[in-house]
Amino acid sequence: MRLLACCLAAALAVAGCNKNQSSHSVAPATSDTGSNVDTLTIPPRTLATPSSTVASTSQGGTTAVRPEENSAKSLADRPTDELLANLEKPDQKELLPLIAELASRPKDKEKVLPAMMKLQVDGRYIVRVAAATARVALDPDHPGKYATTLESALRFRHQAPAYGALVEDAPELRKIQKLAVPGLVKLIERELGGSKPKEGPPETPAALQVLRNFPLDAGKPAVAVVAKVALQPTHASRVLAEEVLKKWGAAD
Repeated sequence: MRLLACCLAAALAVAGCNKNQSSHSVAPATSDTGSNVDTLTIPPRTLATPSSTVASTSQGGTTAVRPEENSAKSLADRPTDELLANLEKPDQKELLPLIAELASRPKDKEKVLPAMMKLQVDGRYIVRVAAATARVALDPDHPGKYATTLESALRFRHQAPAYGALVEDAPELRKIQKLAVPGLVKLIERELGGSKPKEGPPETPAALQVLRNFPLDAGKPAVAVVAKVALQPTHASRVLAEEVLKKWGAAD
């Protein structure tokens, strides 16, 4: 009897313990791969992208945008030393504007003339011609130093195949030619007035030789002074002046 009562008391104690455990059970931890996991949705964060600092690329990334003032900076605003350093650019479209801008800086001719001389052996025809013409524009009082070189550059029409098709003319070359003409006109006028160089022969023949290689649209400011030379029967350069006028269609 006593044994039966003890067994009954033990069974009741075990049942009460299990009831307490079930009433205080903890939900099992969820797993990233479990089938009964509740999904927590987090709204994506939107990051503002300042348009002034970055821009989208075609690959979906971003690239820095240069400040507007740097991209708009013209060649005329850059120092001569910087332009000379950039003469090593292989692209003809970039090189010719540099030569044209440097040709407009006779005050820096001591720096620029050697660089132009170096370019006279460039593999591209138009670059050689532009460089030879730039030397005249930088030092128009001494065309005798450069006239022969310019004519040689014009005659030597070979160009390395690697540079593509030969280019004979360009807006930059016209600009350089126009830069050279005013100085040549002044030189011829001085010598017509009786002013001769301190050393060496007159420079008028060399000036006319240079002008003969220019088209009329570049040489037009020189038509009047060339005509003055052509009208002087005893002038040593009369025949050369007539050739220039004839080429320009201004012989009459």
